[in-house]
Amino acid sequence: MKSEGVQVTKEILYNRTGEVYGDPSDVEYDLMVSDGQVLMVEITSAVKRGDLGILKKKREFYEKAKNRKINKIVLITPFIHDRYPEKLKAMALDMRIEIVNP
Repeated sequence: MKSEGVQVTKEILYNRTGEVYGDPSDVEYDLMVSDGQVLMVEITSAVKRGDLGILKKKREFYEKAKNRKINKIVLITPFIHDRYPEKLKAMALDMRIEIVNP
């Protein structure tokens, strides 16, 4: 990806106040930077509605801690655990989260 001008990094930030997961913890980020755009990439075996809120909190914490905007979150998953998967995808898009699944 370097040859295409895309920088890929992994960062771990310590969330002392617990605003992301509810307790103090490390928060891991996989980031792709291209043309000044920052993408946060998450890969998971399944996604449910509650996961969207956690991703939003992760983004907000990173932006506050690093003073750097995350333009979009890309969530890669083979399974959407929801009765209405299309509605969940629409909710995600409203939160600037793109769900990629087969």
